[in-house]
Amino acid sequence: LVVPRTALQMNGMESIVFVPLGRGRFAVRTVMTGPASGPLVPILHGLREGETVVTDGSFFLKAEMGR
Repeated sequence: LVVPRTALQMNGMESIVFVPLGRGRFAVRTVMTGPASGPLVPILHGLREGETVVTDGSFFLKAEMGR
């Protein structure tokens, strides 16, 4: 299971991704990553296969999370 680097954000010492829930809502998932390979990062724990993650705009969502 891999995600684009653009999907990952840091929240303190944790790596997080945003999973769209619909109607403008998102779930924050803490993930454990493996060593990156180019533009892709392996996800070892915290995300299920087939789940969609936000790639464009994840930085904006992280900024809104802190408000």
